[in-house]
Amino acid sequence: MSGVCSLVLAGIVGQLPLVIALLVGVVMAIRRRAQNPRAATFALIAAVVGLLAEALVIMVVVSSSLLPEIVASAHVPVALVGVVYRVVGIFVSLLAAIPWILITIALFGRSKPAQALPPVTG
Repeated sequence: MSGVCSLVLAGIVGQLPLVIALLVGVVMAIRRRAQNPRAATFALIAAVVGLLAEALVIMVVVSSSLLPEIVASAHVPVALVGVVYRVVGIFVSLLAAIPWILITIALFGRSKPAQALPPVTG
C-alpha cells in the first residue's frame, strides 16, 4: 500500500506547478479587472476551468493508482475500465483545452482602441 501512496503523492506533486500558476492567474485577473474587464473575465474563467481540469487530473491519478484494488474488489471487467478511462481522458483533454482558448481570446480578442492621452503642457 505504501507504493500506491507514493504514486498518488507523486502524481499530486507533479500537478502543483500548474495549480500554482492557475491560482496566480485567478489573483491577477481579479486585481486587473478594473483596467480591462473583458480580458480579465476571460482569464478568470480560464483559470477556474483550468483548476477544475487539474482537480479531475488529480482524481484520475489517484483512481488509477488504486485501480487494481478497485477492479479486484468490485469484479469489474477490465475492458469496461479501459472504456471508462478513455472517455474520462477525452473529457479531461477537452476540459484542459478550454482555458487555452479563453486565454487566447483574452489576449487577442477585440478590445476598445486605446484613447489618446492629452498633450502635456509645461
